[in-house]
Amino acid sequence: MTKKCALSNRIESLRKELNDKYKRYPAITPEMMELSVKLDQLLNEWQNTTYTTYDRHLISHSKNQ
Repeated sequence: MTKKCALSNRIESLRKELNDKYKRYPAITPEMMELSVKLDQLLNEWQNTTYTTYDRHLISHSKNQ
């Protein structure tokens, strides 16, 4: 499994857990804030992986021209 795929799975899992908690609790709890922060961190890591892969593609493509 690639790093990007593993991150996507973790993001989806956290997103589901956070959504389930929002349905159960009418107010934002410290636990929900913690999950939200973890989700933000994973999304940032995923974006960095995406940009890095895209940048490598651009560099590779420019060398072939």
